[in-house]
Amino acid sequence: GFVVEPYPDPHAGQKISHNSVDHTGNVAYRAHLADDENIYYPFASKIEWEVARWAKLHGASSTAFSDLLSIDGVGEHLGLSFKNANELDKIIDHELLTGCPKFKQEQIVVAGESFDVYHHDIIECIKSLYGDPDFARYLTFTPEHHYADEDQTIRLLHDMNTGKWWWNTQKKLNQQCPGGTIIPISISTDKTQVTLFHNKTPYPVYLTIGTL
Repeated sequence: GFVVEPYPDPHAGQKISHNSVDHTGNVAYRAHLADDENIYYPFASKIEWEVARWAKLHGASSTAFSDLLSIDGVGEHLGLSFKNANELDKIIDHELLTGCPKFKQEQIVVAGESFDVYHHDIIECIKSLYGDPDFARYLTFTPEHHYADEDQTIRLLHDMNTGKWWWNTQKKLNQQCPGGTIIPISISTDKTQVTLFHNKTPYPVYLTIGTL
């Protein structure tokens, strides 16, 4: 085991009033449930949700999926409310409130040439990661000092919040905003080949938060 020295200010990283924060996608989804008895909303039933999940996770192309549903009696027998892949996509895009930020499109001009840029709002990305209940048990909110011995002479540095930077930055933050929470942001990029776009090679930018 190891010895943990918590940050001395108990206000650092504290929760703020629920009324003063935006609802997460999960809360918003619950608020939009049309039928409390149907946990698969916006899908009409469990089997419809299972079909939609299969269509999106198991590699069937949109054309193949639409062809399957066009077979006489398939949709009716399964009790599906969508008749093709486009109708399923509309349900997912407009009725399934996931809390994930939407893509935005902008056009930029470089050296006289126009380029389409697709991006997310960085604040919305952070909110989405921070508000995801699957990550709740992994989130850290305050810096800590970890030691390998009871005398606290052998310092352990592993998770980001055990480093000097977080501790020192928390001190500075408390002078300006007592009780503030630090959310380090990690950004990286890597070349990726996209076969669906004529084998073009984009450089997507990836983002995560250091509190995970």
